Amino acid sequence: VVKAALRALDTWVRTGEAPPEAARLEVDESGDAPAYRRDDNGIALGGIRTPHVDAPVATLSGEAAPGASLICLLSGSTVPFTPERLAELYPSTDAYMDAYAEAADAAIDAGFVLADDRETLLADAQPDALPG
Repeated sequence: VVKAALRALDTWVRTGEAPPEAARLEVDESGDAPAYRRDDNGIALGGIRTPHVDAPVATLSGEAAPGASLICLLSGSTVPFTPERLAELYPSTDAYMDAYAEAADAAIDAGFVLADDRETLLADAQPDALPG
């Protein structure tokens, strides 16, 4: 994502072609304090989408858990899905890998990942997280 952003910035400066845009993170302002809207997996809606958020095996959040260390405040948090949730999402390893590859291709098509990095991104899939 960073490499794609730097390439898009370079292109923008050199040619005037604006970089791709992602949907804004969705915010719910109906409560006492604004909060990110989240999908059924607890992942924020909107923003740059990658396979880790569109074919997830864990809830990823930029928000640290309460009482987290300083480094976690900077890194956010990851909460692995239960085996039951993984089985609901992906009936097989092949189904997971297909969803992950589809999400990778969508990120490339959107301009948020370089096509040159597809194989590296696919190698980052986590089929071992699935039960069985």
